[in-house]
Amino acid sequence: MVSEFLRSPIRCLLIAAAAWAGFATGAAAQAYPNRPIRLVIDFPAGGVSDILARVVGERMADGLGRPLVYDNRPGASGLIAYELAAKAPADGYTVVFVSTPFAFHLNLRPKLPFDTERDFAPVALYAQFPNVLLVSARSPINSLKEFLEQARSRPGGFNYGSLGIGSPQHLAMELFRTQNRFAATHVPYPGSPQALTGLISGQTDVMFGNVPGAMAQIQAGKVRGLAMASAKRSSALSNIPTFREEGVAFEAVGFGGIMVPAGTPSAVVARLNAEAVRSLQTPETAERIRNVGGEPLPGSPDDFRRFLREEIRRWAPVIVQSGAKAEVN
Repeated sequence: MVSEFLRSPIRCLLIAAAAWAGFATGAAAQAYPNRPIRLVIDFPAGGVSDILARVVGERMADGLGRPLVYDNRPGASGLIAYELAAKAPADGYTVVFVSTPFAFHLNLRPKLPFDTERDFAPVALYAQFPNVLLVSARSPINSLKEFLEQARSRPGGFNYGSLGIGSPQHLAMELFRTQNRFAATHVPYPGSPQALTGLISGQTDVMFGNVPGAMAQIQAGKVRGLAMASAKRSSALSNIPTFREEGVAFEAVGFGGIMVPAGTPSAVVARLNAEAVRSLQTPETAERIRNVGGEPLPGSPDDFRRFLREEIRRWAPVIVQSGAKAEVN
């Protein structure tokens, strides 16, 4: 009887506490955001990450009713931005833009200052950007078939450029050459402009380039796109066939999206996701993304989480086989 008497008030207190917590969470979600939101960007101003973050961010700010403060934190292939975000308060006022290298760090570096899954909560995948196989406009190679024929028969193979050891373009070529059994010598450059200059000048024979970075040189007729490493053609470069259309099963796409520190209230994550999806579905925003070679991919936080896990799993053996270490910029 006494124990029943004691348990009853305790139950009441627990129920009241749970009710108050639910009320407080709902109230906080309704009040969010009540000040500007910092969007940490993993690469410098003017790059693919920066362009995509701002294109979508403009619309998100309209829907949220608060400005997004863009904070570019380049360095160590995004690592500086990711570490900053992982250690930020989980209140929804620090959002981080993550791109393709986020899926590489776990296997490129023996020790990370964060856990790629435990310390972040995915919010929304913004878009994917395909890589395109490039040769100089002066090259006698005019198709993927011709490239593979020469690559397999040429002693020592080709020299290929990339944006640095462990970069998406380096790993894309390692995967491509391994699957198609040809040799090649890697020539790393500090960035896309330098790698493209090396290709145009004849220092290298071939390279993968992401569409936004390579599009101007393709359109200027200085480099030639042989094949697009995506499921379908890029609307920005629709004359370049996909690998699959050329009879080769190969894909290597980059991505960009936003995450928040783990522990951010689920209602806040849902609000940010809703605004991101709404922004991506706006015809003007979708067109701007496609004009720079991307493909909008609005979806749920769980969609983004599954995508990231698959990217990490897919590239892990490529990184190990290539012997790449964390030397990316």
